Amino acid sequence: VWESEHMKYVLIGKGVAPLKAAITALDKAAFKGFYSFEWEKLWHPEIEEPELALASYPTAITELR
Repeated sequence: VWESEHMKYVLIGKGVAPLKAAITALDKAAFKGFYSFEWEKLWHPEIEEPELALASYPTAITELR
């Protein structure tokens, strides 16, 4: 999410990236691989704790499908 002139990192599914469209395109292409999840708390100490981000990931992906 853009906040003024800076990007603000948010939990998956809470931002503006077209994740639903990306997942739909992968499904249409019969993608059989894995989705990966990266949460760079070390480089961005202001973001949510990894325990929260990782715990919310499965639900967010399910809701995007």
